[in-house]
Amino acid sequence: MPVEFFHREVLPLIWQIVPDCRFSIIGYGADRFAALGQADERIEIAANVPDVRPYLARAWVVVVPLRTGSGTRLKILDAMAMGKAVVSTKIGAEGIAAEGDALVIADGPAQFAAAALGLLGQPRRRQALGAIARARVEGAYSWRVATEMCDQMTALIAPSKI
Repeated sequence: MPVEFFHREVLPLIWQIVPDCRFSIIGYGADRFAALGQADERIEIAANVPDVRPYLARAWVVVVPLRTGSGTRLKILDAMAMGKAVVSTKIGAEGIAAEGDALVIADGPAQFAAAALGLLGQPRRRQALGAIARARVEGAYSWRVATEMCDQMTALIAPSKI
């Protein structure tokens, strides 16, 4: 599971450098990790929240350490839409047109920790990445873009005469 991987293999590397760094586990099913939050005050658990935006707003870096792929990566798009710097695995970011300039890809524990630490320690880079991410979401994933794509598809499949 992504959270266990991050907690077990990546977070200790981050805490070696930034011991007071907080890790928040947010969203549906986060209550499964209540014991982690009880064992360490640096870990916040917010299960089944009606709105993730307040949590994303206070995050410096959003980590999405997915190790298996299926479905959409709305977590990443949510964070990018809020102008947040995101670190994900290659599998986690699959299908999102953002790798490179709008999203940091890191797969192994040391690489993932280094990417997160690099962003934590470089506010300007973190802010620049977040701004690029926000622009990418607006340009490729907004409701306006989705509506235009649907309109184009409808025009292609609509009969010329009824």
